[in-house]
Amino acid sequence: MKNNIYIVHSEEALVFRDGRPFGNDAQVHGGLLRWPHPCTVLGMFRSRIGLSRDMDFFVGEKSKQNIEQIKKIGMLRMIPMWQLERGEDWQPLFPAPADVIITEAKKQSGHKSFSLHPLHYESPRNGEGVNLPWSNWLLPISKVREKPAKNAPDLWYQKPFEQWLEDGSFPQPLTDKELGTDWPVEELRLHTAVNNDTGTVLEGQLFSSRGIRLGRKSGEDQLPGRYGIGVELTGMREDDHPEGSYFLGGDRKIAHIESAAELFPPCPPFTPSRYLRLILVTAGNFASWAPSWLHPDDGGRETAWKRLPGSDIDLRLVSASLPRWQAVSGWDMETRGPKATARLVPAGSVYLIELKNPQQAPELAAKLWGKNLAMTETADGYGCVCIGKQSIEGE
Repeated sequence: MKNNIYIVHSEEALVFRDGRPFGNDAQVHGGLLRWPHPCTVLGMFRSRIGLSRDMDFFVGEKSKQNIEQIKKIGMLRMIPMWQLERGEDWQPLFPAPADVIITEAKKQSGHKSFSLHPLHYESPRNGEGVNLPWSNWLLPISKVREKPAKNAPDLWYQKPFEQWLEDGSFPQPLTDKELGTDWPVEELRLHTAVNNDTGTVLEGQLFSSRGIRLGRKSGEDQLPGRYGIGVELTGMREDDHPEGSYFLGGDRKIAHIESAAELFPPCPPFTPSRYLRLILVTAGNFASWAPSWLHPDDGGRETAWKRLPGSDIDLRLVSASLPRWQAVSGWDMETRGPKATARLVPAGSVYLIELKNPQQAPELAAKLWGKNLAMTETADGYGCVCIGKQSIEGE
């Protein structure tokens, strides 16, 4: 079996929803997502590959056996991609880290610019703290008095993101064109029900659908270009070739699949360090706010040392910056029923870890970079992580 890298793009308004029920008693807008979850894209690849093997792959006497075979195809990682002009190389995009406060700065050459302020991790002083039981927990503190910018880019280009991982700060403000871009533009369409017998419009039967456009026109502050969904698959057969066009998301919208040479940047060199930041590039499906192997024990006075699975590296969680959880559900094509709703840790979330032996920081970074932080054998595309350096005042 082989690993393969692909870029998915489309000229249509793609419809992605979180899978939660909607209607009169729930969400009237259907829970639109500005970016698909890995399970949606992985399902498209499995369907595409299965039907390329046999048009009756998912029906008939061998359907159960075939479904077990196609489930061996997994997703190692999925990240947003950006192409400035068609024909140029695709570049990865990264979610804005949760451990930064972005404020507006003075315009540069007529373009919006932003100042990036890192959160500082500090131990609670006397009379301060939170209701967490661990005495060694560090509080992420902002020393910025300005209000956060409302229109800061949601996605960062590779260069500023790598600088943030390395230094954790920017000495000078950055413009939109230097820092990143937003999630794809939302598109709203209004529809009406039609009488099947007469072919005429039914009065008062209006409904709307929303989707996202992966292409973007030139704007005042941001660069023109188009988005792509970069994926790396595993478990494919040598004769599997999913390139081409297929349906993606709701409303049977057409997406195009093309092969690519590279997707994720290589792990940079690391020096011994006591503290490191783990930044989620894709949402984490941990069944909790942290992976089970890293999750602190509730009963201890301090967060306990944990062993990185498959290694002799001891570390512990000492802080976290997590946005509000995201919901995801969907339809199980095997059981022909809805999936249970899960709570995801959003992309951009940051975990601060302490290493028992700082000399093992390079080894830890090499083992985790671009991998699923859950450290399970399930290749579902969730929990892809990058590693950043971190210094703590007074340490």
